[in-house]
Amino acid sequence: MPTKHTTKTELLAEIETLRLRLEEAEETLRAIGSGEVDAFVVTSAEGEQKVFTLKGAEQPYRILVESMNEGAATLSANGVITYCNKRLSAMLNIPQESLLGTKLGAYVAPKDSLNYAALLDNCARESLSEEIALTTLAGVSIPVLVSCRANNMVGIQGISVVVTDLTHQKRNEEFLASENFSTSIVEQANEALIVCDEKGKIIRASQSAHELCGTNPLLKPFHKVFRLRIMESGELFSLAHAMRDGSPKSIEVEFKRDEDRIYTLYLNATSLKDFQRQTIGSIVTLTDISERKLAEQALVQSELRLQAAYSHIQVVNKELQIANEELQYQNQELARLWEIAQRSDEALRKSEALYRGIGESIDYGVWVCAPDGRNTYASESFLKMVGITQEQCSNFGWGNVLHPDDAERTISAWKECVRTGGVWDIEHRFHSVDGQLRHVLARGVPVKNEQGDITCWAGINLDITRLKVVEEKLQKKEQMIQQALDVSRSFTFDWQPITDQVIRSASCGTVLNITGEEAVNDTGDHFFQRIHPHDRALFEQTLHNLTPASSSYLIEYRYLCKDGSEISLEETGQATFDSVGKMQRLFGVATDITARKKAEQQLKKVLSELEQRVQERTMELSASIDRLQSEIEERKKAEHSLQVESAERIRAVEALREKEKVLLHQSRLAAMGEMINNIAHQWRQPLNALAVLVQQMQLFFDMNMFSKEFLYESVDRSMGLINHMSRTIDDFRSFFKPDKEKVEFTIRDVVEKTLALVEDGFSNHRIGLDCRFNANPVLFGFPNEYSQALLNILMNARDALVEKRVKDAKIRVTIAREHDKAVLTIADNAGGIPHEILDRIFDPYFTTKGPDKGTGVGLFMSKTIIEKNMNGSLTARNTAEGAEFRIEI
Repeated sequence: MPTKHTTKTELLAEIETLRLRLEEAEETLRAIGSGEVDAFVVTSAEGEQKVFTLKGAEQPYRILVESMNEGAATLSANGVITYCNKRLSAMLNIPQESLLGTKLGAYVAPKDSLNYAALLDNCARESLSEEIALTTLAGVSIPVLVSCRANNMVGIQGISVVVTDLTHQKRNEEFLASENFSTSIVEQANEALIVCDEKGKIIRASQSAHELCGTNPLLKPFHKVFRLRIMESGELFSLAHAMRDGSPKSIEVEFKRDEDRIYTLYLNATSLKDFQRQTIGSIVTLTDISERKLAEQALVQSELRLQAAYSHIQVVNKELQIANEELQYQNQELARLWEIAQRSDEALRKSEALYRGIGESIDYGVWVCAPDGRNTYASESFLKMVGITQEQCSNFGWGNVLHPDDAERTISAWKECVRTGGVWDIEHRFHSVDGQLRHVLARGVPVKNEQGDITCWAGINLDITRLKVVEEKLQKKEQMIQQALDVSRSFTFDWQPITDQVIRSASCGTVLNITGEEAVNDTGDHFFQRIHPHDRALFEQTLHNLTPASSSYLIEYRYLCKDGSEISLEETGQATFDSVGKMQRLFGVATDITARKKAEQQLKKVLSELEQRVQERTMELSASIDRLQSEIEERKKAEHSLQVESAERIRAVEALREKEKVLLHQSRLAAMGEMINNIAHQWRQPLNALAVLVQQMQLFFDMNMFSKEFLYESVDRSMGLINHMSRTIDDFRSFFKPDKEKVEFTIRDVVEKTLALVEDGFSNHRIGLDCRFNANPVLFGFPNEYSQALLNILMNARDALVEKRVKDAKIRVTIAREHDKAVLTIADNAGGIPHEILDRIFDPYFTTKGPDKGTGVGLFMSKTIIEKNMNGSLTARNTAEGAEFRIEI
């Protein structure tokens, strides 16, 4: 056969290839002989790869590793995968033979590459674990817990790695946090908050909603529990019709719970959608605005009285046309009325100054009481006003500064309110330090925990002394207006065409010569029948011509009294209409002009002489009326500003109370997350050991090595592990159990219990704990709250040490007694707190961590617990090595 000619270069290349293959075979034989590998991959000529397992591999070990729910791998010293099980291959979605020979670090997310490298560098001394993220070839990120430990097989350094998928655990934690957060919002809402499904059945309701309807509304149709009538149209409100177009609804409705109580509510309804933006129900809020409606009605009545006074002045202006003797008499009356107007002008200026002073100097007395009713905090403004100390206030010493007529009533009502757990709402009088008697409006509500127990009372004391003075002056002004109406023989009226009911001022009886009851309450039809027959058509036509565009009128007509006499009336009025142009209301003033009519004939003789004089006086009076109307408008603006400012202050206090509740809730959620992480650390090793025992029992049974002694031994070891895990849960459960009352406890016991909860987590981060118990003081208070404050400080110290990668990291806890105070210090060697933020670390929501690592409420809540709940102090400073937190009680 022909011989192929090979060049020297080709021969040298073949020799080099054979040499490399020989070295590779020798290296494989060496690894097999040393036990470094127990399997290898062979690639055929067609490119197919096969894994061959050596006969010396341990079969039980194979069964255990391949049946694990966690991924397992053996790495070389430089991180190359020399073996992996099927679970790791499935987790990364990469064929098992493709993983062998690659570096596990190639699949670690870039943000966790440094943590992974540090984990491999330090696992030679001890077993280490770290939560990181792996990335598949498709780009999917998987949160995992990587546990590793160095091993030495016949002198060859290697690393054993176990990878646990945390995807479902993270998702369950998010769902749990979301559910708890939404439930907390519903339960703590001050307004009536109702959540309904797509059929209108109530599935969530706040406590305010239960109190509003007076029964348990859950799982009942919304329209049966809340029969709401729309104020504008009078129709019944239907949630299904309101939500049909999907747009939010905001309307005023009326709710009649029983025969004695009717509520005016502001309703806001919006659709509830799922993650796919599909409507799955609705959310309804009901705000009680009954008191605001009553205030609006009172304001309307006040405006009517002012309009009546204004109309009266116009009537007086026209009476200048009476005869010479009558003109002199009317001039005297006008002079007297002008003097009244001047006094009203001065009173209005004083009222404006008074309202402005109230708006600038109003102050609230904020207070907090314990569940038994004893005061635990009162603001300095309140204490300074009444001249007592916090201690006197705590022991019901404020009863000594109450007005003698109010003291017994106020204290008895407060104790009854504490006994029943109702809302505190009372008005009483206090003697202030300046010797004045002040009127105070006190209001407070019980603050309850998740179990419905009252944890404290919170409220405000509002000084309404100046408002009382203003109220007395307004009453005097109303009396003067009524006197003016009596003198001018005028009366005001308010007619409701729908019900035909008429409400008149008391002066109507004198003008129409009827009794008081007939004057104040009458019907429109009865009054119409008393009008002179020759004037009824004109009166009826005048009312018929009223429209929304032309709603005012002025008319003169004759009225027939019950005794047969006839009087002449001049009536000026104003009508209001609804949206469709139907008259809803007619109000105005009517004046007896009989004397004027009799004198008109006499006036004709002297009218030419008096015309110029009347015109001059008319201009003067018009100018005075304009000035008076301007002062009235200014007074209205001042009253509105005062109401807006008072409402803003009340909303500010309520917002502050809600913010404190949210801060406390966030602090407990953060502490719960840390505790769950600690439980995971303390349970991981027992769970792994328990899994090995269970799989070993199955393996021994398959290998016919199962015996009674082996069964008893495995059961005893398993029960020991389970009891240990049960005790761990009891320890964490007692930590989160809220304290209901103060007890005596030693600081050392609380410190040791807190450190036991976190020592495993600190050990995993190679953080040393140095405890120095120079004393063992006894405190009286809430041990679990004290423990929570310590836990927040320890977690902050741990995060600082981990973030700065401190070598030989340590935290020192010292207990001592200085003079009569118990002192506890927590110091670390993380380098200290930057000087520019040292004064802000206790502020709420202030944090130097990322948004995914901190909320900024831990240190704020620790300071609140130590200083407000335990009357101590919490401070921080920098030492030569790091930061030191100091607690003194």
